[in-house]
Amino acid sequence: MNTMSMQDALEDTTDSLDLERIKNKVTSAYRHMLEQAFKKNNPVGSPEDLEKYLELHALSFGPDTGDFDEDSHTLEDMLDRLLKQDDIKPVAEGEKIKLNELVKRRKRAA
Repeated sequence: MNTMSMQDALEDTTDSLDLERIKNKVTSAYRHMLEQAFKKNNPVGSPEDLEKYLELHALSFGPDTGDFDEDSHTLEDMLDRLLKQDDIKPVAEGEKIKLNELVKRRKRAA
């Protein structure tokens, strides 16, 4: 007879809870990023338009398999695709200078 110890049961639960917590943080950060992108591109957009935009671009982790290793690898692959450096354009030197000047002005105003 194969019995599961309390430690084994809690370890599975802890892994699943940690994975859920990570997914919640990623979802929250992604939603915030979407909201900022929407507001930048649609400064007079309505709250209803924002909700439609969020639904259209919602993040999906896919189905949970119940296997922590498989689910964590799926999450890791998704994060790698989201953070792929090839898609990120470097900031031009002139833009860096403008950004630094803006930061300095804000610090002085504060």
